[in-house]
Amino acid sequence: MDETYIQMCREAKEIQGIYESRLCVGDLVFDELYGYIRIEGYGNVDTPKHKAVWLPRQEDLQRIYLNSFKEPTSEIMAFIEFKDWVL
Repeated sequence: MDETYIQMCREAKEIQGIYESRLCVGDLVFDELYGYIRIEGYGNVDTPKHKAVWLPRQEDLQRIYLNSFKEPTSEIMAFIEFKDWVL
């Protein structure tokens, strides 16, 4: 991960709000003190949330985007709209 992506994730408050409520196996967070932390188990995960930044994967970003629709859309339309949203 480069510093630009970490900074973008840090500033995306709506994405970091999702991190506060869920953390899954395989998720990656960046902490200024400890560096990169990959979540490898279930249960209470002791990460310093006051400084940690959740670094969502592509599939996480797509899930967030798809969940933002109030009505279901086709996967093709969602992909096209996601591509436009990212670019």
